[in-house]
Amino acid sequence: MLPKFIYDALPYLVAITGASAALIVYNRFAVVSGFVLIVLALVIVHMRLDSRTRRVSQLEGELLRLRAGRARAR
Repeated sequence: MLPKFIYDALPYLVAITGASAALIVYNRFAVVSGFVLIVLALVIVHMRLDSRTRRVSQLEGELLRLRAGRARAR
């Protein structure tokens, strides 16, 4: 398992690496690889955001069920 600071920084590191490859190395392969890395970073950010949003929605649902259960108990 990755340390938390590396896990959190991973999309940014991948995007920076991709941008560097696309801008510094004058080679078609480097440019294509750079764009692929940038897209990969965006996919990672999207997946994390989707996961966190889904988790918050699940927790909200559980909280509403608990509140409804307490209201019935009264």
